[in-house]
Amino acid sequence: MERENIYKGSTFNMKCQYCGAVLNLTDEVCPHCGRKNRAGEAYKKDYDKYQSKVNTAEKSISAQQLYTVKVLVRGVAIAVLLAMFIGLVVYMLTHDWYFIKQKNAVSEYDTVTATLDRYWENEDYYDFFNYSDSINISGWSDGPYLDYHPQIEAAQIYIFVNNYISEYLAADNIFYKNKALTDICGLLDEFYDLDNLHYIYGKLAVGDTSDEKVEQIYKNMDAILKTYFYVSDEQVQAIRTADSTQIQLIIEESVKNKYE
Repeated sequence: MERENIYKGSTFNMKCQYCGAVLNLTDEVCPHCGRKNRAGEAYKKDYDKYQSKVNTAEKSISAQQLYTVKVLVRGVAIAVLLAMFIGLVVYMLTHDWYFIKQKNAVSEYDTVTATLDRYWENEDYYDFFNYSDSINISGWSDGPYLDYHPQIEAAQIYIFVNNYISEYLAADNIFYKNKALTDICGLLDEFYDLDNLHYIYGKLAVGDTSDEKVEQIYKNMDAILKTYFYVSDEQVQAIRTADSTQIQLIIEESVKNKYE
């Protein structure tokens, strides 16, 4: 019998060629007469061959997956270590460079102070602060520049206030306008507080002429408030001693009166 004829019929109507009993394709021998079932033997042989290929393929896939996982884990580990190394190098370089700038500022004290004084006298508070920040003396709680701390702090707040005033003027809805005004008033509270300007990290940092020099930037800020918020001289003096909530009430009242 040809092989293609052996597989004819379903597993439910295949019959033993010897006794005629109904057989399943998986039966290698007839359960009735005990004679070999050629179709069952062929099926078993083909099935074992197929299963062997499947097992081989599964082992190959598992091995490949395991290799891929190992490669990925190693790659991630190397990337993390490399990132940590680069971060450490950058930190060390920037950390050292930070102190190098401060050291240079100390060694060139006369030149630095002359530059700072020139910016301040010219009321160029933006360049004054940017210069002090570029040589890393802003926020420095030690060294020979503590006398300049009130001016540096005042200049920084001055810049922030002006930035928020720009946002206030450019705001196209009441929400953003009120938000900017709240930020302005919070900063003005700190700006006009000399005690706040006199200390850095709880350490006294003030020179003999600091308050006199800070008064210069105070007057400049007074003029800005008069220009953009229409406050009077009396209101300006009140703002200097008020807290942030009181400052906002004064400004809101002044603006309201301007447009009534």
